[in-house]
Amino acid sequence: MAERFEYPTALVLSDTHGALQNLAAVLDWARSCQGIEQLWFLGDGIADLPLAAERTGYRPLWAMVRGNGDFDHQYPPTRTVEFAGKRFFLTHGHIQGVHDSLDGLLRVSGMEEVDAVLFGHTHRPYWEELEGRLVLNPGSLGKPRNLQGPSFATITVPVNQWFIVRFWKLVPGPLGRLTVREFEL
Repeated sequence: MAERFEYPTALVLSDTHGALQNLAAVLDWARSCQGIEQLWFLGDGIADLPLAAERTGYRPLWAMVRGNGDFDHQYPPTRTVEFAGKRFFLTHGHIQGVHDSLDGLLRVSGMEEVDAVLFGHTHRPYWEELEGRLVLNPGSLGKPRNLQGPSFATITVPVNQWFIVRFWKLVPGPLGRLTVREFEL
């Protein structure tokens, strides 16, 4: 059964590291959903998205940032995106040292005056409200470092409310196909 998102929703992905089958499964799922308006890719596998989009025929409006494992310099290492009346700071996180602390990430995003900070690099799903901002990592679709396995997130932006954050994972489905299931952190 396809998900129906009531308010504008963004699909947040990171760290595919060549796992095209996983990425294609997520894009197939997203195509069947209602309400996903944008896709944000947070690096390390930046070349994977166009390939999977071609394979699945699903190409929403997307924004991408380069990770430490990406070598296509046409994509920036950080980017601020406006969506549904909110500002989102996108980064892979390696430059801000997210493995050690979120301080650098919060410092940079504070200068950008954003409502949310999205990062990858750690391969672990995470979210928290820090300093009045949503801080989120969707996990990794290619090389997860969490018990749930390959993961990603959606962020829904209701009118005059806090964000609705949902995490999703890939699990084996019928006939060897990958299926998307929601999970809680």
